[in-house]
Order: sequence, then C-alpha cells, then structure tokens
Amino acid sequence: MSIKLKFRGKDVNGDWYYGNLTVMESSDYPIPNGMYIANSAGMPFAFQVRPETVGQFIGLSDREGKELYTHDLVYSKLSKSVGKVVFMAGRFCLLFPSGNEMTFMKENRSKLTKVGNIFDDPELWKKGEQKTPGEIRLI
Repeated sequence: MSIKLKFRGKDVNGDWYYGNLTVMESSDYPIPNGMYIANSAGMPFAFQVRPETVGQFIGLSDREGKELYTHDLVYSKLSKSVGKVVFMAGRFCLLFPSGNEMTFMKENRSKLTKVGNIFDDPELWKKGEQKTPGEIRLI
C-alpha cells in the first residue's frame, strides 16, 4: 500500500487549500518566499498558506470516510476523549490532552470521528479537558 502525499494549509483569509506542497526559499521567479499548496498544475495555480497550518494527509480516514491530516482533532470512542493527530517517533498517532497517545491502526478507525482541527476549533483542544460525545459538534 502506498500513501498518497497530500497536504492542506490555510491562507491568511481563512480558506483551506488541498494538494501538493511547495516551499519557496529563494527563487529567480517573482514569487514571495513561503509555503504554497497547488493542484497538479503547479505554481501558476498555487495558494500561499500560513506555514503553521500546513498538515499532511496520514493515509487514513475516520469512520465516516473523512480524510485525516496532522493537526486534526479526532474523537476516540476507545479513550472517550478528543485527540490531536500528530507525527512523532516516526509514526502518525493521536495525542490526548492527558499526554497519552494512540497509534493509528486500520482496525480502530471505526471508533474515530473527525471533529475539527486545532486552527478552526481550538476550544476542543484544551489541556487536560475531556469531552463527552454530547459536547462535541460533529462536522
């Protein structure tokens, strides 16, 4: 199985873009330095995004088929709380406010529901706070 490399990022106007990631550090082109998300056509159709919002597709979806990216917030029926999708120690996992982590496995994705991301829904990610399913607005 190969994972399709795909990224997303948010621009300064708050719009999300999905596709290939390009990092411009110096160029002969009249394009400002920064991070860009583009479709397969490349730079002429690229959108500059805020670097801190760039997330990578992890190759898995939640129980409803929604793609999961780093920085997404996911409710786990197993831990009964919201975790943040992160890449650490060479793997993608859910990091919970308690500091516990859970490795993604195809077997447990039926118990995961994407509820937002840390940029649009920061209230769902509060240090030490546990959420019950009734308190979470499912997207």
